[in-house]
Order: sequence, then structure tokens, then C-alpha cells
Amino acid sequence: MEKNIQTLMEMLRDAEGRKLDAERNLVMAELEVRQALSKTLGGYAGTFLGVGICAAAIEIGHWACETSPIAVCVYDDWSDPIHDNCLYCNNPEERK
Repeated sequence: MEKNIQTLMEMLRDAEGRKLDAERNLVMAELEVRQALSKTLGGYAGTFLGVGICAAAIEIGHWACETSPIAVCVYDDWSDPIHDNCLYCNNPEERK
């Protein structure tokens, strides 16, 4: 029985490692999408100063958006923290 527990613990640690790798990949992929969106919106990647929308301020929503290049609503979290206006279709994040 003890060997069984050790094997299960090794499997658990292995799964946790794969989960961590997947979470890192998810964060990196989302950052790349935000940077690409920022460029298409005339923004920049590193700072809130200047003209356009910073990649760090882009919030990817959950609603379908026919005009967005990623097919979901996108918000400027810096100038619109309530997410009242999608940058592409102008619909709010909170809908009834």
C-alpha cells in the first residue's frame, strides 16, 4: 500500500508540474494576443504614457463580437474600467 501512495504522490507532482506549465503557456498566449490587439488599435506594449492603448490595459471579454479580430469583445481597462464600451462594437461587458 505504501508503494501505491508514493506512486500516486509522484503522479500528483507530475500533474501539478504539467498544470503549472499550461498556466504559464496560457499567460504568455494571452499577453501575445493583447500585444497584437494593442498594435492593431494603434497602441504600444510597455507603458500607459502616449497615444493608443497599452497592451497591459486590454481586457479580453466574454461576449461574441463580430467586429473584433478575436471574435470576442475587447475593453480598454485603463480608460474604461467598468467595461462599458467594447473597442470594436461599443457594447458593455455587463448585459441583461
